[in-house]
Amino acid sequence: MNKRVIFLFTLLLCLYGLYQWWDRSRDPLFEAPLIQVAQASLLSIEIDPPGDEPTFSLLRIDNDWIASREPLNVRANKTAVDRLIEVLNGLRTADLLSQHSKHWQRYGVADGQGLKISLQYKDSRQEAIMLSLFPQVRTHPDSLVYARLDGQQEVYGIRARQVEGLPMYLADFRDAQFVALTASAPAAFRLVWPDTLSCLRTLEGGWRCNGQVVDSVALDRYFTDIKQLSGAVFANDFDELQAERLPCRQLIVYPGNATDSIVLSCYIDSLRTWPYVLRGSQYPHHWLASDTAGLYGRVFGQLDKLLTSKNKTTK
Repeated sequence: MNKRVIFLFTLLLCLYGLYQWWDRSRDPLFEAPLIQVAQASLLSIEIDPPGDEPTFSLLRIDNDWIASREPLNVRANKTAVDRLIEVLNGLRTADLLSQHSKHWQRYGVADGQGLKISLQYKDSRQEAIMLSLFPQVRTHPDSLVYARLDGQQEVYGIRARQVEGLPMYLADFRDAQFVALTASAPAAFRLVWPDTLSCLRTLEGGWRCNGQVVDSVALDRYFTDIKQLSGAVFANDFDELQAERLPCRQLIVYPGNATDSIVLSCYIDSLRTWPYVLRGSQYPHHWLASDTAGLYGRVFGQLDKLLTSKNKTTK
């Protein structure tokens, strides 16, 4: 082995050793927690989502949270609030990218860009963080998103995987549950129109509708399909006070011993873009919107088809 090869090999070893020393001795700022949420004393959270969605607030009342954006005030999904706090507390800086406000726009952390989360505590202390969460689709979990703390100049890089599942829109904090039936099939139910009534009971030999035989297999399959249902669209523009003046149909389910009932109501307002507004007695504060292809179709449309098929069979 000639001297030149030995020299180059020795130089590479030295350079590698210097890199390892430098990497271990980096300022711990690069891997520091970005923000620490004092959950016990947290009073409210204000979220300004990316895009055109308006700002909304999460307000703490005793052990519950209220999601608020005028004129809407609804109970927030506590699991989503806990997830938000968990993500914020888990943020770790991967790099320090800038210490100058002139670079904020470039990294998407200037006022009005990306996502802003503001925290207010019981002692009147406030803090906020800006995250450049656009575009939403990332190619790799180790790609960087950018963050800045309110009142500070620095722009930090954090790994995209740290913000996976971060709830940031009002809908993320709203529970859209419509119905949750028991595991066993109900003992009976009624389908009520203002001028008609269909009574279904399970008897020996299968289901009967107003005393006539129906397809028990299809009916059991229908109940399996609607045991756990959530909506996709909230009826935010619906005037709840006018509900009783609108045409209404109901599905009244009698589970178990057929004494307790669960009422699924559908109000029909043909002037709305989503003409059906549904509400279940288990979740009376959840007003959900639908068209014929959505929640309405699964609950009422499928049952209509089943009973229409029964009528054709018996004629």
